[in-house]
Formats: sequence, C-alpha cells, structure tokens
Amino acid sequence: TIRSVREYRAGDPLRLVHWPATAHRGSVVVKELELPERPHWTVVVDVSGASEPAERAAERAMGVVCDALDAGVDVTLCTIEAGGPVSAAVTSPVGVGRRLARAVSGVPTTPVAAPGRNVILISGRGDR
Repeated sequence: TIRSVREYRAGDPLRLVHWPATAHRGSVVVKELELPERPHWTVVVDVSGASEPAERAAERAMGVVCDALDAGVDVTLCTIEAGGPVSAAVTSPVGVGRRLARAVSGVPTTPVAAPGRNVILISGRGDR
C-alpha cells in the first residue's frame, strides 16, 4: 500500500518511482510504502495429564512455535510455571525450549484473540 510520495534519493530502487507524480511535478518522486504487519500467533500449551502425552504436547508446541518463528511470525507463548501463569513473547528456539522446560501441570488462561492474531491450543490431556 502506498503511504505517500517523496523526492527521489540516490539508491532508491527504480521500481518505486511514481511515474504519474514525477510527470506532474517535473522531478523524480518515489512511493513510500506501508509495511505489512507481521502475523502474530498466541500458542497456549497445557502440559496437564499423564507424563507421556504431556511430553508429546511440549514437543508439538516446540515444533509449531519454531516453525512459526522461522516463517517470521511473532509468537506469544502461554504456559503455567511454578510461580503461576506466564504469557510472554518468545523469539528463539532456545527461549521456547527453556519456557517449555519450566512448564508445569495446569491450564493456562486462553487469551481472547485480537484481530489478526491466531490462538493455537496444544494440550497433553487429549481433550483439546
């Protein structure tokens, strides 16, 4: 989406030249573009239940979140830790792994999805 036009500066790509405005003004102008918003996911991980299904839930969450991060998606990870619920952004596989390693049994609060945000529920209880 075009936000505005401005005078050409050395190094601006030629594909951004706005030819109608350039003809009207008599000097070269380029398009200033709106950057698209990055997608955002909220991943809620419930590791309640038997140890094997809870481990599988943590593994699934690790895969989902790492794939999202690789694709340029911003991710908020919601878990329960010994001190209570934690809902915070994660930015690397190491951070995801550490958060999931600290997760304890309990049902994290599922946030209300804001427009443009996806909420993904991953559970080890088998009922989600």
